[in-house]
Amino acid sequence: MVNRAHALGLDAQANIRGSNGPLVGEVHGRGLMIGIALVEDRATMKPRKGGRVGALMGHLLSHGVPKIPCGRHSNEMRLMPSLTIPRKMLFKALDIQGDGLKHI
Repeated sequence: MVNRAHALGLDAQANIRGSNGPLVGEVHGRGLMIGIALVEDRATMKPRKGGRVGALMGHLLSHGVPKIPCGRHSNEMRLMPSLTIPRKMLFKALDIQGDGLKHI
C-alpha cells in the first residue's frame, strides 16, 4: 500500500502541475498527502486572495469534493484521500479541481 500511495501521489502531483494553469504556485507532498499553494501570479508567488480561494472551495463542495483552505495565508489546499482510493476516483476529483481553477 505504501508503494501504491507513493506512485499515485507522484502521478497526482504531475497532474496538478500540468493541468491547473497559472494559479498553482507550488505543489508539494509525500505520497497522497499533497499541498497545493494558490497564487495570484506565478512570477511573484503572491498568495491568492482569500475570497477567490473561498469561491474555489464552494465550487469544489458543490461538485462533491470538499476541501478546506489552509496555510499561513489561507491560500493552500490539501489533498489527503484514503490510501485505498480508486485511481479513477482520485483523478475525477482532480479534474473537478482543475475545472474550478479555470472558473475563478
